[in-house]
Amino acid sequence: MAYQTTNPYTNEVVKTYENATADEIEASLAQAQKLYKQWRNDPVSSRIPVLRKLAQIFRDETDDLAKVLTTEMGKLFIEAQGEVQLCAMIADYYAEHAEDLLKPRKIESISGDAQLENHPLGVLMAIEPWNFPYYQMMRIFAPNFAVGDPIVYKHAAITPAAALAFEDAVKRAGAPAGALKNLFLSYDQVSTVVADKRVQGVALTG
Repeated sequence: MAYQTTNPYTNEVVKTYENATADEIEASLAQAQKLYKQWRNDPVSSRIPVLRKLAQIFRDETDDLAKVLTTEMGKLFIEAQGEVQLCAMIADYYAEHAEDLLKPRKIESISGDAQLENHPLGVLMAIEPWNFPYYQMMRIFAPNFAVGDPIVYKHAAITPAAALAFEDAVKRAGAPAGALKNLFLSYDQVSTVVADKRVQGVALTG
């Protein structure tokens, strides 16, 4: 599978990207698993500042992030700006509401006091499509980051620059290493990652 940015308006191949190696995949999964073990003991509140900063990055850099989409998958610039702004709104929403959404809730029980608690599952794998490169990632990343699930992801082969731009924004927002990792994977490599015992769930769109 060739990951490359091809401008749909000119058919110019802007850049080609190499697939991840087996060592890179293993290092990414190991790092994510290590972070999960740390996060499962940390409060949700410890991750909220990163979501707030991420939302601010998407607002402050709307035009630059939108240009990536226009160049890479042909989205009209005004529509690309709208997608970037939507991502900022999603990050803000979970920054504002995650603690309430995830706090323990008492439930009725004939056996005594009981409550429902929310805990992270572990490392997740996301496989995302080309049509909304940032939005599809933000809707997966923001709630799972809040709860404490690290994510590795394979984006569409025609949107590698958007995949890297999203990962970079998350890093610059202050997310720790392992919180979100883009991997340029072949179909066989996807199967390997999904089958890995450290991966506890898969988000698949398309």
